Formats: sequence, C-alpha cells, structure tokens
Amino acid sequence: MSTGLRLGVYADLRYGPGPDGDGVVCDSAFVRFIAALGAHVDRLVVFGRLAEPGERVAPVAVLRADEAEFVALPDYRSLVDVTAVARALGPSRATWGAHLSELDAILIFGPHPMALALASDARSRDLPVILGVRQYLPDYLIPRSSPLARPMVAGIAHALERAWQRLARRCPTVVTGPDLARHYRRAPQLLDVPFSLVDDAHIVGRSVSRGWPETATALSVGRLDPEKNPLLLADIAAGLAGAAGRQGAPGWRLRAVGGGSMAGQLSDRRHDLGADDHLDLPGPVPHGDALWADYAAADALLHVSFTEGQPQVLLEAMAAGLPIVATAVGGVPAMLGEGERGLLIPSGDCTAAVAALERLRADPALRDRLVEAATRYVREHTMNAESGRVAAFVAEAVTREPVGAAR
Repeated sequence: MSTGLRLGVYADLRYGPGPDGDGVVCDSAFVRFIAALGAHVDRLVVFGRLAEPGERVAPVAVLRADEAEFVALPDYRSLVDVTAVARALGPSRATWGAHLSELDAILIFGPHPMALALASDARSRDLPVILGVRQYLPDYLIPRSSPLARPMVAGIAHALERAWQRLARRCPTVVTGPDLARHYRRAPQLLDVPFSLVDDAHIVGRSVSRGWPETATALSVGRLDPEKNPLLLADIAAGLAGAAGRQGAPGWRLRAVGGGSMAGQLSDRRHDLGADDHLDLPGPVPHGDALWADYAAADALLHVSFTEGQPQVLLEAMAAGLPIVATAVGGVPAMLGEGERGLLIPSGDCTAAVAALERLRADPALRDRLVEAATRYVREHTMNAESGRVAAFVAEAVTREPVGAAR
C-alpha cells in the first residue's frame, strides 16, 4: 500500500553506471532496502555519490531505473580524505537544494558530515527530516584506524555521533537494534527495525534433521575489516581441524565470503596455522543469486564480529534454514531471541565458537529447534514488511508538526 509520499533518501553510499545503462550499481547491498521503499511511496528519489568515469565501484547490488530516480552527488573515495569531502560539500548542497522542493520528506542516514549538512539544509526549508542510523559510529570507525591516528579518529567519531544524537532529539529517527535504540531514545518518535534484505521467496524453511555430510560447511559472510574480527576465522578453522583429528572424523570446512582491508592478513594467518585446507577465502560475492547459492550449500552460519547493529547476514541465514553461531554483541542477542534462534558465544572466543559448532553437529534436535524458531522470525521480518514499516513511520512523521522545520 502506497503512503502517497514523494520521498528522498540519502545514505553515504557509492554508485557507478549500471549494467546496460539501467540504473546504477552500488557498493552496498543496503541499497536494496532503500529500493524497497519505492513500493510504499508514490515517488522515490535516491541521492548518492557517483564515481568518476573510469573509477571502479564494487557491483554489490543494483538500483534499477524503474525502482527509483537517482540523483548523483560529487564523489570522494573515503571519509578520511577530508580535503575531498570538503570539496564535495558545496556542489552536493547545491544539487540537494535543487530537488528539495519536489519532495514531501527526506530520510537521511548518518552520522556523517555530509548527512549533517544536508539535514540542516532540508530543515531550513521546512522539509520534514527523518534520521536513519545503521551503526554506532565510534564502534565502526575506531577499530579501522591505525594506532597513530586512533585518538584523532576517536575524537571525530564521537563528535559526529554526539551531533547526530542531538539532531535526533528534534527529528523522528529509525534505528536498528536495541543498542542504537538506547542511544537514540530521546528522539520524538523512534522506530527500531531490522533493515531486512530477505524476500519471501528466499525463505526455504528447510529441515536440518535430514543429517549433515561428513564434512560440514560453516559459512561466514561479511567484510574482512577490523570490526568484523576476521582473523578469528583462521583460529576457528584450525581449532575445528584439531577437534576433527582427535575424533578421527573429516570435521568442518569454513568458507569466509567477503573482501576487505584484512583479507591478506587472514590468508597469511590461515597459512601460519596450517589451516589452508580448512578455510576457503573466495573473496567478495555480489548480493543476489551467487550469495544465496553459498547459503544453500552451507550447513551453518558463523558470525564472529566485534560490533554489530542487527546484521543482515543473520536474517539471510534464517531464510536459508541454517543454524547460527554468533557473537553476543550489539543487536545480535535480540535478533537471535537471546539464544532461542541461534547459539550465542562471547566475542573473540575461539574455543566457544568451536564448541558451539561441534554442539550443532552432535545434536540434530537442537539444529531443528533453532531453525524452526528462526524461520518463524524471518517470515515476520522480510524486506517488504520492514520497508513498509519504515514508509508508514515516515508518513506518520510528516503529519506531525513541526517535524523538519528549523527551530
């Protein structure tokens, strides 16, 4: 059902020309959730950085021309490049301002310097502004910085986070997970949703009591960046290999799908631990059929991140009928029903991860119980359902006064 809105959406995502000139490709699968909002509004306009000709953008997902109107903003490769960001600010605000009169509301994801500037411009035009928050910025940025730069990065991250939270006291806000809901609890209206990318067609509801192969596959899906703790995967692979050797069984194989700044370090650690034959590193897999094929071929999902909101991969694993082992961080315990829909382990604990996977192997009834509970949950949290909730929240916010007006 359409809300009748003309909605603009900004998130700090990077785009490039789409295949055969149809829309644009994006370096983040989150653009699929943004696109899903189009089914619930009359007009959807998406603002984002467009790479310069010849610049490569990882084609993680596509935003088609029939799903949304795309408005290109100047590109910069990284928020760390302060000069490039500053250079892009003026032209971005000019382009942004030229489209605001065509919209009924704007949903802006942050914290981010550009997001703060664009939100200020929209509020000055009395356009209703709704804030979106996908992660707690200090937890995301600080682990990615070098030890030398860490104090400066920490200061910037906390300053941006505080600014976004102050703005949220005057704007309706959409967050994901109980931790973010706590940080943004002072918003006048607050919605906590998982930004699901799961369609009804993805939910297979398979039974795991059919038995597992002699060598089971544990799948990890995510960026190989510091906050995701990827080096632990090599330790877990070595630990599982050792457990299998003691039991005289083929055991496990880990498959870590994703790319990132620590891909080389993970490969080196795998080799140093003698786990080359137990940990597959295929690199990034685009969101779509290829990724769903990985889920279908796996027997369990392993998620070892240091910090999270409500990770999309857990919903995808639930849809694929995979029992889950995940670190109890951020919004993960809530998404897994405090253990009802997956096994929770302490962050950074290799021994606990190995034990949890071995527990799944040994207990088919446990696997079935987890998968059945997870399937019920994911059926209620599909992309269509959650994007509809966000669109309805925006529509309700627009009817309240004042929402985006400057004060």
